[in-house]
Amino acid sequence: MIKDTRLDPDELLRKIQKEEQKEISGRLKVFFGMVAGVGKTYAMLNAARGLKKEGVDVVVGYIETHGRKETEELLEGLEILPRKKIEHREIEFEEMDIDSILRRKPEVVLVDEFAHTNIPGSRHVKRYQDVIEILNHSINVFTTLNVQHLESQVESVEKNTSVKIRETIPDSILDMADEIVLIDLSPDDLRKRLQEGKVYVPEKANLAGDYFFKKENLTFLRETALNYTARHVNVALDSEKFREKILVSIGSNPNSYSLLRYAKRLAYERNGELFAIYNQTRENLTKENLSQLEKNLSFARELGCEILYAADEDTAEAILRISGQKSITRVVIEKSDTNWWWRWNSTASKLARIPSNFELCLVPYSFISGEESVLNRFLRTSSGGKQYLTSLTLILLATCISLFLEPIAGYWSISLLYLFFVSGIGSFFPKDLRYLQDYCPEFSGIFYSFHPDILFFIEKLEDVLMFGAFLFISIIIGNVTSRLRQKEKVLVNRELRLTTLYELSKELGHARDVRRISEIGAEYLGKVFQTEIVILLENQGNIDFNSSRAGNFFPDPKETAVSNWVYKNKIPAGKFTDTLSLSLGTYFPMIAPGKVIGVIGVVLNERLNLDQENLLLTMGNQIALALERELLSEETRTRYLANQSERLYTIIFNSLSHELKTPLSSIRGAVTALLEPEIENSREARVELLNEINESSMILNLLLGNLLDMSRYESGFLKLRMDWHDPSDLIHVVVRRLRQTVKNSRCVIHLPENPVPTWMDFTLMEQALFNVVFNAVQISPEGTPVFIELICRKDKIQYIVEDEGPGIPKEDLEKIFEKFYRSKNRNHVGSGLGLSISKSIVETHGGTLTAENRTIVGARFCIEIPIKSS
Repeated sequence: MIKDTRLDPDELLRKIQKEEQKEISGRLKVFFGMVAGVGKTYAMLNAARGLKKEGVDVVVGYIETHGRKETEELLEGLEILPRKKIEHREIEFEEMDIDSILRRKPEVVLVDEFAHTNIPGSRHVKRYQDVIEILNHSINVFTTLNVQHLESQVESVEKNTSVKIRETIPDSILDMADEIVLIDLSPDDLRKRLQEGKVYVPEKANLAGDYFFKKENLTFLRETALNYTARHVNVALDSEKFREKILVSIGSNPNSYSLLRYAKRLAYERNGELFAIYNQTRENLTKENLSQLEKNLSFARELGCEILYAADEDTAEAILRISGQKSITRVVIEKSDTNWWWRWNSTASKLARIPSNFELCLVPYSFISGEESVLNRFLRTSSGGKQYLTSLTLILLATCISLFLEPIAGYWSISLLYLFFVSGIGSFFPKDLRYLQDYCPEFSGIFYSFHPDILFFIEKLEDVLMFGAFLFISIIIGNVTSRLRQKEKVLVNRELRLTTLYELSKELGHARDVRRISEIGAEYLGKVFQTEIVILLENQGNIDFNSSRAGNFFPDPKETAVSNWVYKNKIPAGKFTDTLSLSLGTYFPMIAPGKVIGVIGVVLNERLNLDQENLLLTMGNQIALALERELLSEETRTRYLANQSERLYTIIFNSLSHELKTPLSSIRGAVTALLEPEIENSREARVELLNEINESSMILNLLLGNLLDMSRYESGFLKLRMDWHDPSDLIHVVVRRLRQTVKNSRCVIHLPENPVPTWMDFTLMEQALFNVVFNAVQISPEGTPVFIELICRKDKIQYIVEDEGPGIPKEDLEKIFEKFYRSKNRNHVGSGLGLSISKSIVETHGGTLTAENRTIVGARFCIEIPIKSS
């Protein structure tokens, strides 16, 4: 069988995205060592000085010399940017000034102590977050890091050195490094440097030598650093080869931290891809559990895990299903050291009993610190005192009823009453109260019913069997009922979530402008989260508070600056985050494919739980997609209008240059002729030439008038001045004007005996009818008449204009009323605006203008105007 060596599509997509991100961000170079004092900062400064000699723009963002003279000497000649002063608890501290670096925008910036924790009040909690922001602005960074600060190595280092590691950095951050330079030094040489005072001051050096800098500790740390660097090189070399897929199961207990660290080390050793699965079971989680779960999931993301969510009845089933879908090769899970029943029923035991295609890696509890005891888990309650009191009251009530019924019905019937009570009440109380309701009725039944002397004693064997059977049945039924109720609760929550998303999607689909989409999004977010919401949109590269805000939260300039930061860096910031955490609101970027559309601001009193954050991000994604759709539509419309404007400009220019040329040429020719000496004495010739000038000027005036009329109509300045008029008068005025414009025109008029007065703007309707008649005269052969007929009907009047010209081509019938449209076979004067203006005027009167070909020859135009009752 031929082995398929093709890359997984998801892996290929991630690789492409990673390469694209690298192209637009700065490069990260890490000087990596086993411990402080090996020469990482010294090596970084040497490398920087070398680049400086080559003409590279290098600046020092933050360097800690720890009083070492050789390090201070290397700083000479390098530009050192000022640090930012931050006051905390009335003490002034200095931190790296990110804004100063971004304003300076060097090619390379030096940042010491990659894992450093910033002073409260800084923009970010950790210095590596500062570095990421700098990289995102296309600035290269040189930095230093010790192996014990890596999250995946913390537990191993603490166990072997007995030293608590307080500052850590996620492995996924180091994975971003383009280059890792190992700075190595033997333990003996390092201890010698320590004794010489080249690492710490003498007082601190003696203490460090007796504890953390012991030879066995340094040997272990050196081996760890060498192994990690070697594996990093192997990952880079073997990136195209087959990679293992490792799945780790996490939950809401603190053990997940250690389990994730173990899985990350395993993934690194085997060049594997790491997944973390969380199964949302029916178990009710306390507030503390939810908080721990969020920490575990956040920690998994920091380690570079891909988080997978499931909602199966059993975690083992979820792991088996996901493993098949993702082709998992190894599953890491905790192994229970508790009693045989818990071990048998644990997820690890279930997976071990089921055949699978992955290797199961069990991590014992003894390896994982802080495990909650079985007794604590069993006794853990999610109910309050009020619920317990209600349950005990109901049990007491059932027992009192039994006292009165027992002489009549017998204790067998009373036992059935208790069974009914347990089965029914289990639907309304949590699991911890159900245990109380399972046992108390049974013991109450024993006390009051099984013995006639009302003693806590079972007298007969059949009573013992009945007690056991009822207890077993009540527990089973109660558990099943409670599970169904919990599942129903999950389904109801899921249905509410889907309904909310569906309604939001439907409303966004109907919205047709950006502001309305923002308002709908803010309205739904506020309704779901019951808090103040603001949606801020981008405008020319910045968040625009004034013109694109929607919602009931009004950020001040400080909050607007936070939203701008979120927009530019594409990551959440604000309250309950690691960035700008002193803000009033929490801000999330609205990311659509290709760019950030805007920012969602939420005012929170407490941190969002996992489901709430996922719902907010999902809703934000829908809003972002709707906004992007509308922005693209607006961009398309703008581009279309620009193209149409350019097209109309070309049409107008070509049309006017052609149509104005004819009457102007006629006028110029006539004027030139009038200047001739022989014409001076011929009165008839002079009159004829003057008539030609007059006719050409009137045609010229008509063309320019049509242009002005169309401009006024489209700009909204063309107002109707309505009044009652005789429709036949309109025909007489038009014919009279036509004879002045076209000398040899012939018109045949048909008028009714009693025309009905019509409500219209006489001047505009004159222009509309004149344009139609003039068009008919223009296309008719010379000497042929144009027929004009007025028809008065009950509810409308009709002006019929017919000619004996060539007619209208079929392909032109639908386009003839478009602006600047001229038929290809048309060779007479005209701008293509007359019929368009006529149609607009008629429609403004509530009428219609249509065109069709006559049966034999010519075209027929019909103007219909509704008759308004006086």
